[in-house]
Amino acid sequence: MDEGNVEAATFEGSEADISRLVKKCLEDAKKLEDEGRIAEALELMNTMEKKSRVIGDAKSNSLLQVAIVNACFNAGNMETLISSIEQLARKQGLIKEAVGNMIRACCSFVSKITKKDFKVKLIELLREITAGKTYAETERFQLTAMLSWIKEEEGNLEAAKSILLELDVSTCHNLSSGRKLALILRQLRLCIALGDFTRARIIEKNIPKNAFDNLSIDSQRMHIQYHELMIKLSHGEGGYLAVSKHYEEMSRIPVISNDIASHQMVFKLCISYALLAASNEEKKMLLRKISMNKLCDSLPEYSYLIELFLQPLLINWRKEILQPYGILLLVGTDHCPATGVFDPCTNLGRKHWETLKTRTAEHNILTIAAYYSQISMDRLAELIDIDTETAEDMLCQMTNSGELKGAKINRPEGYVKFKAKENPEELLTNLNNDVDQMSDLLDETVRLIIGEECNRTFLECYDNDDE
Repeated sequence: MDEGNVEAATFEGSEADISRLVKKCLEDAKKLEDEGRIAEALELMNTMEKKSRVIGDAKSNSLLQVAIVNACFNAGNMETLISSIEQLARKQGLIKEAVGNMIRACCSFVSKITKKDFKVKLIELLREITAGKTYAETERFQLTAMLSWIKEEEGNLEAAKSILLELDVSTCHNLSSGRKLALILRQLRLCIALGDFTRARIIEKNIPKNAFDNLSIDSQRMHIQYHELMIKLSHGEGGYLAVSKHYEEMSRIPVISNDIASHQMVFKLCISYALLAASNEEKKMLLRKISMNKLCDSLPEYSYLIELFLQPLLINWRKEILQPYGILLLVGTDHCPATGVFDPCTNLGRKHWETLKTRTAEHNILTIAAYYSQISMDRLAELIDIDTETAEDMLCQMTNSGELKGAKINRPEGYVKFKAKENPEELLTNLNNDVDQMSDLLDETVRLIIGEECNRTFLECYDNDDE
């Protein structure tokens, strides 16, 4: 019998009682480990690992691979552990189940390693090994999240974001919905922290609408975290209306709605940002929705502010907002703490206060436009309590943004002309007439084209007859 047949026969004989041989091998290796003879124990297990791999015994091979990495880790030899992992993961004829179990065992070591250099080195090696392996995608996601946390703790947010964005969370079917959501929120948080709002908007779309239907405490906390992140994102984009909507939705989360103090504070924030939003129909709809909330009864001052902006009447900034509610909004009172939105000690708070004054003036301009068809600039400035130049700039901005439609300023004559608000019935009638005119024009155009085609066909036939 030649050497090749001898080796094959050896393997065939081992296949019958491989479990017994592996058990004996592991017992002998454990004795060698206890005696401190790690190198001999590893050599013994590596030899048996090769035999079980050639035979294709997944169970035995898995036991041996896990035993090898455990022996290296227990001995505290990180270099040997890393080299053993590389060898086991790159051998020919590897068994996926065994490699997967070995990777899972190695993942459990990461949290136990105290030296950051070795921890990072092990994580990077395991991430390299698990790349493209569907049977180890869950472990890859966990390792990537760990590495991202390490980079974030070091203060390297850019690296933390880049590492975490390597994960396409929606494609991992082995992760639970809760863990998927947690990873997406982390991606979202890092993008917002670095001012990458465009990518943050893309990531936000990966969150399903029913993601927070579960009313467990963890789910509610993630729901709150989501709204807090979206508030930061909307704030960065200058979208006060979106910020208000997120606070309104947050106020309905049970954890918040069941706590009176938290519920009132979130609702006051909702009202504050709604007042800061640009003056349009969407803002009015939101204010009406807020005004119907029963919580307004316990916040009479804020409820009154909502009514001011909903009524088609001029608002006197000094008499109706600054004097009665200035202290309440800026620093708060004993029974109604301030929200911090208009904090006079911060640049952002002062900016919000000026924005509120601007929104009050815009409300007054829209109110005047509803009652006047034409008014002098001096009289307009007097009514809204600002100077003429500022009033003119505000009119231009509101016209350009679409908040005020059809306003025309006659600067030489010193007046502004407002476009009369069209009756919905008249608007529909005019639209219908325009459609009829367009149809008649198309019919006439088609008739002329057909006539020209007939004339051309006739002339071509006449020329052919002459020939």
